[in-house]
Amino acid sequence: MARVMCLVWAIVVLGTATVCICGGAQAVREKSYDLPWRSSSGFAIGPVGFSRSASGVEHYRGAAAVSMGVAWSALGAMLEIWGLSILWFQAIFRASGRDTGRPDRRIIRTTLTVVSAVFLATATVGFFPPWQIGTSASATGFYAELFLSGVFLAIPVTHEAARRLWFPIAVSAAIIAGQFSIACAIGIGMGTFLVVFIVGHIMLLFPEPG
Repeated sequence: MARVMCLVWAIVVLGTATVCICGGAQAVREKSYDLPWRSSSGFAIGPVGFSRSASGVEHYRGAAAVSMGVAWSALGAMLEIWGLSILWFQAIFRASGRDTGRPDRRIIRTTLTVVSAVFLATATVGFFPPWQIGTSASATGFYAELFLSGVFLAIPVTHEAARRLWFPIAVSAAIIAGQFSIACAIGIGMGTFLVVFIVGHIMLLFPEPG
């Protein structure tokens, strides 16, 4: 059963990766990309409530479309590595009972993790160009979230408490920001997910002993 679930999960990841790569390649080739979006937010206290919804389409042309296309392709390449890694390490090595902790296995795992991190960084810069900080609400919220999360999670005295409180605080910040700027809220939300991916890469590169 575990082997079947592993195979299904790998197929889903590889399928998603293929869609990202194809979409990104098309955006680069045509130098045109349209991103539809929809959001809703609100609150309720007893019988009093407020809700707001918005939708639209972001149009990217020229260099901006190429940047988005490269970002989608890089994200797809990262997912391809994950999907192939699932098939390799889980379905083949662990299912056959062979040792995955051998030096050559660790070298392969480290190499794949580093390459995956490079693709992740490429996708990040493509989706949220750092030179747009201050002029783009999404980029500003995104990098503000990265900076504050890095500071918050790096506090050694409250490290365990920070791990438990970081995610609720990040989600609350995105909800509050969404009342004023949808783009900023999206940036904060994507920054939160990126922190999770970064932590995952760090854990693979520097696993705790035992």
